[in-house]
Amino acid sequence: TPTYAMPIIPSAQDTVYTVDDFIDLANQPLYWSPVGAKLALDPSLSLADAPTYSNGDKTVTIHIKPWKWSNGSTVTAQNVVEFIDILKAAIKVSSDNFGGYTPGFFPDNVASATASGQVLTLHLTKAFNPGFFTDNQLTLLYAYPPQWAIAKAGGPQLDYTKSANAVAIYKYLNKQASDVSTFGTNPLWRIADGPMYWNAFNPTTGGYTMVPNPHYSGPQKVRYSALKAVVYTGTQAEMDSMLSGTLDMGTIDPSDIPSVGQLKGKYSVFGLPSFGFNAAFFNFADKTGDFNHIIGQLYVRQALAYLVNQPGYVRGILKGAGAVDYGPIPASPPSPYAPPSATHTPYPYSPSKAKALLVSHGWKVVPNGQTTCQDASKCAPNGEIPAGTKLSFNWDYATGTPSLQQESIAFASSAKALGINVALKEQSFNQAIQQEDDPASTSTINKWAVVNYGGYTNYLYPTTNSIFNTKGPYNQGFYSSKEADQLINDSVYGSNPKAVSNEANYLTENLPGLFEPNPDLIIAVKKGVSGTANSMLDQTQYVWTPQDWYFTK
Repeated sequence: TPTYAMPIIPSAQDTVYTVDDFIDLANQPLYWSPVGAKLALDPSLSLADAPTYSNGDKTVTIHIKPWKWSNGSTVTAQNVVEFIDILKAAIKVSSDNFGGYTPGFFPDNVASATASGQVLTLHLTKAFNPGFFTDNQLTLLYAYPPQWAIAKAGGPQLDYTKSANAVAIYKYLNKQASDVSTFGTNPLWRIADGPMYWNAFNPTTGGYTMVPNPHYSGPQKVRYSALKAVVYTGTQAEMDSMLSGTLDMGTIDPSDIPSVGQLKGKYSVFGLPSFGFNAAFFNFADKTGDFNHIIGQLYVRQALAYLVNQPGYVRGILKGAGAVDYGPIPASPPSPYAPPSATHTPYPYSPSKAKALLVSHGWKVVPNGQTTCQDASKCAPNGEIPAGTKLSFNWDYATGTPSLQQESIAFASSAKALGINVALKEQSFNQAIQQEDDPASTSTINKWAVVNYGGYTNYLYPTTNSIFNTKGPYNQGFYSSKEADQLINDSVYGSNPKAVSNEANYLTENLPGLFEPNPDLIIAVKKGVSGTANSMLDQTQYVWTPQDWYFTK
């Protein structure tokens, strides 16, 4: 459920659920994507016109559309400068205050931002690939209303261009944005340039209500009185609501696909994989049982990858509603950047190959028993894995999505057959995000070896910059590879059109985690509720455009 209330989102709260289902409905990003399920920017829903690059790609000029805030005032380029200045202050307080932050990238790469009416000019510290900068960096920008430039309730508007003021403003806004008990009542969050703003929030359940912004300037205003988001304790409870016809729109977990036939005549059901990837992420810093040394060996990661039966997971666990996904760029939905390994894995399911790899590297494999390192000189090149070390580790998975639990159990079963003991533990999605998915949470480093909470939604330009580069803010498993860092650097700064494909191909082979199938996000829409084709399909990409929904007679 949503856990934060403004666009400068800390790492521990930065999820598609907080961003796409909540914040972006009130705060219109400068650049909106996708167009339905098509991987592209949507000019009609973007707060700004397409950027222009000059000065050797070091100057970016952006025209901000004269949209209205919910109080009737006009959104200006200066409002975007306000956002940038307060964001820089947030990072000055702590780099963990902005989930999208990677040192050297936005906003570090903006030497100065100036506004003249509706024109925003960004002077960059160096030249970037325009495709990367537009699709990956500019999509992080929002506008902030002038009323947010305060350091206390009822206080005067401060000059945010002064660093001390910007820090004070951020600290106040952050405190307010973290207070879930006031999400539905705080007047700050009712100043919006998106199609809706919040009217009620239940801090106990996470359910909320949003109402139309009367001054929304997009192509379509909301045509109903309220949007009520209902939170369920499990997928079956949500399915029960649809079977009774009390829910207008909802999602269906693959585990509930056998019940879809009962919705016939009541709901339209459709689904597609989202543009992103799922993985069980390794913790390369976990010293428990020498796991850091064990998982640092590529052959171990390869052996574990041979135990992931992706086609079997799609057929059995996902009931056919998904697609295999062998790396950070999926084969579906189609992307021009997908490498060949997106559809042809280097590690097809093969327990026999997994066993052979382990045996050849000095491990004594004891099927259904306990596999141990027998020859330390072979287990690791410098003997850092002592003889007798057990190949066993813990594996946390997020509750609420049965397919994650089932995939975790299936892997643990395959591993056990080779004497690899995987201790499974369930936890809530929010627990996983706040603990394992937070590199700043160093107190938990030695408490988890593998975490399976889902994965990441890609930018249109799908570099894993910030995820798998050594200092990336989302690099919760402390994966570090000089080769990966260089390939990511080439994707960001280089001119090779295949750079990001090369990056994805390397990561597919090098295995910062165990890649898993990309499930369909399955949507059910009640008869009598309709919308544009794009507003229906974009839900499969974790994006909502509820202003395009309506009731039919």
